[in-house]
Amino acid sequence: MGHIFGLYHVFKGVSERDSCDDPCQEIIPSMETGDLCADTAPTTKSKACHDPEAVNDTCGFTIYHNTPYSNYMSYTDDNCTNHFTPNQVARMHCYLDLVYQKWLTDNHPAPVPLPPIVTGQSTNSVSIYWLPPMRGSLYQSPSFHASGIDCGACEKDGVFHQYAFQASSPRICDTSGYWTPEEAVGPPDVEQPCEPSLQAWSPELSLYDTNVTSPCPETEGCTLTLRFLHPVIPHRLTLWVTYSSSISGNPAVANIELITDAGNGIYLGPQHVFCDMPLTLRLDTNNVAISAIKLCTFDEKMEIDAAMLSSGPSSPLCSGCQPVLYRVQRQPPFTSKSPPPQMEQTFTDR
Repeated sequence: MGHIFGLYHVFKGVSERDSCDDPCQEIIPSMETGDLCADTAPTTKSKACHDPEAVNDTCGFTIYHNTPYSNYMSYTDDNCTNHFTPNQVARMHCYLDLVYQKWLTDNHPAPVPLPPIVTGQSTNSVSIYWLPPMRGSLYQSPSFHASGIDCGACEKDGVFHQYAFQASSPRICDTSGYWTPEEAVGPPDVEQPCEPSLQAWSPELSLYDTNVTSPCPETEGCTLTLRFLHPVIPHRLTLWVTYSSSISGNPAVANIELITDAGNGIYLGPQHVFCDMPLTLRLDTNNVAISAIKLCTFDEKMEIDAAMLSSGPSSPLCSGCQPVLYRVQRQPPFTSKSPPPQMEQTFTDR
C-alpha cells in the first residue's frame, strides 16, 4: 500500500542505487535523496528487527545507526513493523491529491493555498505576489464543473488541455502484458526518459527473447490510436516519445493523423522526435474538431508515453470555470476606496 501511495523503500539510496556516484545515494536523512523522506535515516536492506550489521562493500565501510527497521517500508518481518513516519504520511496525502484525485466521485480535495510573498518595496510602495496553490488553480466553482470538465485542465485564458483517455492498436501486445496501448493513456509517467520503460506503449512483441522481432507492416507501420474524451478545435498537440532506436536516420514517427469528429483524417506527415523532450506541434484544422490521433512508426522499439491535445484560448469547455478573485485588505486600512477584487496574482500598494 505504501508503494501505491507513492512511497519508496527506506533503503532506497543505499541498497537501491545505480553506483557509488549515484546522485540519489542517501548519506544523511534527506527530502532530496533516497526515499525522499527526511525522518527515515539511511539504511541498508535488512530483515533484522534491529540496526543492520556494519557494511563493507565497494562503496566503503559504513555503520548505520537509528535505522527505520520497524517502518512498514522496510523488509523486516511483519511482527516488527508498526509505523509510517510523518514525512511518509505527508507524502501519501500529496500523492492522493496529485495522482488519484480524478478517481474520487465526490468531496474533491481542496486546493492548498500558499501565502503571498513580497516581491518589491520602497519607502512609499510594496508589491506582493500570490503563489499558485500547490494543486491546480483556485476556482470559484467546484473543481469539477457541472459539465464534467476538470477546471484544473483550464488555463486562465481558457485554454483547455486533455490527455488521451482511450487507446488501441492492431499490434499484438507482449505476452507478459507490458507495453499495452493503455500505457499511453493519461499524463506522462515515465520516470527515466531515453531508457526502455514499462510505463509506455511499444510495438515490441517479446520482453524475454530479444532475438525475436516482428517487423512493423511495410504499408502503414505499427499504429497506435489515441482518443480524447472531448472533441476540440486544437491549437497544439504534445507527444511524449520517451524511447526510440536509431534506424537509418529516418523520422521515428512515420506519420501523425488527426481524426476529426466525423471520422476524416488530416495527415501531418513524418516527425523527428527526441526522447528527452516532448514533441510539440502547432495545429490549424480550419475550425474542425479533432477527437483522436493515429500515430504510425516503423521502429519496433519506440515507446510512446502520452499525448495531449490543447485548444485555443476561450474554449467553451472552460466557460464554467471562473478563477478565484483576490481581495486585498491591510492594516492600517486603505485611506481611499479599497481596490476591487482582482484576478491577477500581483498587486502593488502605493
